[in-house]
Amino acid sequence: MSQDVSTFRNAPEIRHIKVIPIKGCIPDWFNGIMYRVGPGKYNLEKEDGSTFSIKHAFDGMPYLHRFEISSTSQTVRYNSRNLAESYEVSVVRDNGMGKIFYGHVPVMNSIWQRIYNIALRISTALYNSLFIDSLPASSQAIGVTVSPNFPIPAACVEEDRNNGRDGRVLVTKTDANMLQQIHPDTLEPERLFNYTSIDNRIKGDASAAHHQYDPVTKETINFVMNIFPTRFQIFSSTPEGKITILATITHRLDGTGQSIRPSYIHSFGMTKDYIILPEQPLAYSNIGLDLMKSGTVITGMKWDDTIDTYIHIVSRHGKGHITTIAVDPFLCFHFGNSWQSVNKNGFPVINADLCTYLDADIMFQVNTLGDPVRQSNYMDHLKEQARRKSQATKVNGITVPPIKLESLCDLRRYTITLGKNETSVAYRCITENFDFPRFSQDFMMRESKYLYGCRFHPPTQSDGEHTRLIKVDTETGTTIQYGGPGYCCSEPIFAPRPGSDDEDEGVLMSLVNHFDNEDPDMDSCRWVLLDAKTMKEVASCEIGQFAITTFHGSFVDDYFESVSIN
Repeated sequence: MSQDVSTFRNAPEIRHIKVIPIKGCIPDWFNGIMYRVGPGKYNLEKEDGSTFSIKHAFDGMPYLHRFEISSTSQTVRYNSRNLAESYEVSVVRDNGMGKIFYGHVPVMNSIWQRIYNIALRISTALYNSLFIDSLPASSQAIGVTVSPNFPIPAACVEEDRNNGRDGRVLVTKTDANMLQQIHPDTLEPERLFNYTSIDNRIKGDASAAHHQYDPVTKETINFVMNIFPTRFQIFSSTPEGKITILATITHRLDGTGQSIRPSYIHSFGMTKDYIILPEQPLAYSNIGLDLMKSGTVITGMKWDDTIDTYIHIVSRHGKGHITTIAVDPFLCFHFGNSWQSVNKNGFPVINADLCTYLDADIMFQVNTLGDPVRQSNYMDHLKEQARRKSQATKVNGITVPPIKLESLCDLRRYTITLGKNETSVAYRCITENFDFPRFSQDFMMRESKYLYGCRFHPPTQSDGEHTRLIKVDTETGTTIQYGGPGYCCSEPIFAPRPGSDDEDEGVLMSLVNHFDNEDPDMDSCRWVLLDAKTMKEVASCEIGQFAITTFHGSFVDDYFESVSIN
């Protein structure tokens, strides 16, 4: 058990709404709620006064943040909540034993503790998968994406209706096959379920934290993956709850007939007629046994750069798994927009924007997200980087000890032509050092020009590391940035101006941490609103004298209609 306090700081829970005045001006057409989710609590107090300290950025207790924006009152009403109170109690009680973390490794004092921990982990994972519907609503840590108006099991819809609920649904998701329904106002966890709860034909261990949604057909699309035997199951759901299994993939359709690998897949692409699912060289190793043995996701995976990335194309209209295309190895967390066209020979062409890393080192490098290198620590940072580079080796294909992040990934546009007898694929790099892509969802599955995201700036002798917002013209590669030294901007969310045909006519919202060059006690966070055309700030408000780490967010209008979902 770790007794020392983590370098990550706990964010405060603000359960009662805090009304915050705006600086600047919210446009009169812009009203609604922004939700953001991410880790918020790392230092867990034990009954004896000691602390269970979580040492990886991704393993903090998940917090959901709610920002209700009013142009009439020019205010933001803010509240937040820990979504995993029961889970936190069990982590503290059991010293982290029996849990699967992303990167945190609890201290085990004997070989017998390790053996017991493995056995407990396996039995707990099995029990949770079978009986998730009966578990306490806050007994799992589910906090990577937050999705308004997401499908829930029919029995839950009926129960909510009988209890007088108004039909609003808010769900948090992760890369495992488990979901959590949240009250959209109080943020109180209400129930746990998985995709098997929606339809018992859907069975698997993992899923994508990022689903896809078709605004025309109103379908929600996702997949589940069974680690062993490995199987991808892609499915769609209508608003009425009708589930269609679009494809079940066990082998590649690339002429080899090889079995697929249990690849890590965080997101995927979709056009009007096709699903684009990337089977990547980062996969769960030894049929998932390494995950059960180690208890951490990152040590339960292996990167093999001798293996291509395989792009599986699935029909949305009953034709199942169409083809598999091998491309050079990459790791993609996030897709941008995707759409299709027809070439001069009449063949379908799929265009997909992907944020691609050339290796899996980022899996270990994210361990300090939210704990930046400050300007005052720059010289120590240089020495530590040099030490790590001198000791660097590859474990499961990933560099350890991890070198501090120096850049994000490349934004690529892949063009896939589905020919009569064979397929072809090409890509171009639009810009470098870009991730967390968002775009106008009015242009979902249509050819689009602009992407918004984040760009990382490593520390220098005069400035600490920081993250800016960036707008990319995907035709020319030109960019406009917002932010500067001391800024840590979260993933942006775009909201279009109603009635406008201009793709970038609207606003961009983000949560921005301001990190002091020396003193963490001086850190603060703001909600900011930008003109999406110019990337100039038009409104902001001070949330508090603390930092908030979030992964992803969504925005609904004041009628709870989805405007921009992740």
